[in-house]
Amino acid sequence: MKTKFLFPNKFIKIGWILIGLSVVIVLLNTLYPKNELLTHLPVFCIYDSGVPLLNPSHHNPIMEIKFDDINFEVISILFILGCLFIGFSSLKLEDEFTMKLRLESLLWSMYLNFLIFMLSIIFIYGIVFIWIPFFSLLAFLIIYIIRFYYVLYKSIKIGTNEK
Repeated sequence: MKTKFLFPNKFIKIGWILIGLSVVIVLLNTLYPKNELLTHLPVFCIYDSGVPLLNPSHHNPIMEIKFDDINFEVISILFILGCLFIGFSSLKLEDEFTMKLRLESLLWSMYLNFLIFMLSIIFIYGIVFIWIPFFSLLAFLIIYIIRFYYVLYKSIKIGTNEK
């Protein structure tokens, strides 16, 4: 079956490599917190609001080059791209059944993700809540990948037992 919007199958391996790189960077930052990896690098900034309570005299640069620690940005982009490549790359055998599994997994992931998000709205307060929408986006991809490959694995296992 010809799919229009899926990445080629080889992108699954690239996705795992990107997720592995993001995990390595997180581990390096955790084990060596004073490392200089990806810190104080020039980046183009469209707008920087700063941290209002920590630095109230911060001028808000618009469209300028600033020096910043880009660990969070690099880790996030590597992880998100890795998840996108893993979740949305075609399988070696892509048919109507796998497309149905993809659609059901996307819908299931959306429902579960919004349930978790609503529970977060109810039970999480304070400045920590600012992180919830970001993690909600990541959770959507992770839940989709886990559910899709789990159901695919189960269907393959049942199919081999029937033969």
